Amino acid sequence: MATTELIFLFLGVVLGAVVVYFLIQVFLRKSRLDKEAEPTEAEKESEDLLQKRGFKILKRGLQAPLLTNVDGKTYSSVSAADFLVEKEKNTFIVRVHGGSISADPTDPSLIRKFIESEAVYQPDGLLLLDLVDKSIQELSFTYPKSSATVFEGIFRITQILFIMGAILGIIWLMVYLKLF
Repeated sequence: MATTELIFLFLGVVLGAVVVYFLIQVFLRKSRLDKEAEPTEAEKESEDLLQKRGFKILKRGLQAPLLTNVDGKTYSSVSAADFLVEKEKNTFIVRVHGGSISADPTDPSLIRKFIESEAVYQPDGLLLLDLVDKSIQELSFTYPKSSATVFEGIFRITQILFIMGAILGIIWLMVYLKLF
């Protein structure tokens, strides 16, 4: 009889733990939804600025999965952006900068975020919305060829000219010595 009581006690503890787990998940989901429903002051200000400048807000709080392979192992992460907007049939990814000082668009960490956004979302353009000075700056990236490739080209041309000069010199020498 003691073993049946222990079995029921064990089953009761397991069942209770499962019920508590699911209740916690429900409450966490509800609180997360409540937080998402209420835009912050900065989000309201950002939306107002974008709308005043003629942008139509398509999506807020974008999150796209990002897989990174390191030595054969895959790591999962999320690429986040603040807004997806549209203006004149062009879509833009917007990253909002708040704080006490203006954003520096040449900051390497900011540039990396924008390059990631460009690769993940593939928009028509990238915008930096600075809440400090209420500005919107469009960023774009070009990837110039490195100077090494320019020097390689010059070196190859020099090699070709040298070889052609050597061949012409040998032909001239053969003609001069009447061997040809």
